[in-house]
Amino acid sequence: MKKLPKAAFWVPAVHARGGGRPGQGAQNQGNAFPRTGQVNVLYKNIIFDLGGVVVDFDPREFLVDHFMNERVEDQLYDITFGSEEWLQMDAGLLTREEGDRIMREKGAALRRSFEVGVILDDWYDMLRTKDDTVQLIKRLKKRGYGVFYLSNISWDVLEMLQQRKFWQLFDGGVASCEVKLTKPDLRIYHALLAKYGLSAAESIFIDDNTANASAAFDADITGIHFKNVRTLQRALLSYGVESEKKTEQAETGCHGCRGIAALPTQTNPKRAPEHFVPGRVSLAEKPSFFAKLPTNRPAAPFAAHGAGLF
Repeated sequence: MKKLPKAAFWVPAVHARGGGRPGQGAQNQGNAFPRTGQVNVLYKNIIFDLGGVVVDFDPREFLVDHFMNERVEDQLYDITFGSEEWLQMDAGLLTREEGDRIMREKGAALRRSFEVGVILDDWYDMLRTKDDTVQLIKRLKKRGYGVFYLSNISWDVLEMLQQRKFWQLFDGGVASCEVKLTKPDLRIYHALLAKYGLSAAESIFIDDNTANASAAFDADITGIHFKNVRTLQRALLSYGVESEKKTEQAETGCHGCRGIAALPTQTNPKRAPEHFVPGRVSLAEKPSFFAKLPTNRPAAPFAAHGAGLF
């Protein structure tokens, strides 16, 4: 693996590993880093989920577009995207042909043969490349970061995405079908770190599923819950990772407010940030020059999404 250039930046202790999960209080905050002040954290690796982050994947929206009946949509989701067969295909334990056959049989038993057939024939159309994410990846590469993927994905979809232009941007990655493990199983995170000799403390993981992003925290990786590229850029910036396009001011050396923007601000305590992950308080609101930096503020609880695919 090629040696990546170094770039140091400051991250407040409230962001650091050992910051504690919701409800744990401050007693765990000193395990790895000081509870107050600032610590130097060097992030070198940015790890991306694929479906919902690098390519579009929203099965619920797909079902709404096709059927526009909530009861039918829920039934079809359980037969297909939310089924045990789908999970086993992602884990490489079933082939696409075997999984589709079982799902079609279930659909027939519930008199949903036509609807299940439509889903299995058309769902690949969802997997459109998210150009804004790809552009962000290119900017991260130019700044010297290692870029990897970690995805719950079946063999047929993996082979499809490997043919796309963006694939060459990755320095490597782990697909669930290759290792017979799926997120949020901690072993798949450890498998990625071990395969490429990555340090968890130097890595950030981005996923559109809150459970998967939270599991990264348990593996000592900084997790970010992905909503869109705009909020992702703000979250990365709060960890000292610059990923936005260079502005004219920045290029001429006038950084002005940019230094302030890299510092986290106090957010509304009644509302978790959009990309909130337990133990990781990330920037979600517009920075203020006069905002007081949090020093020992416990993270707010959150409600996890439903089962994620990819």
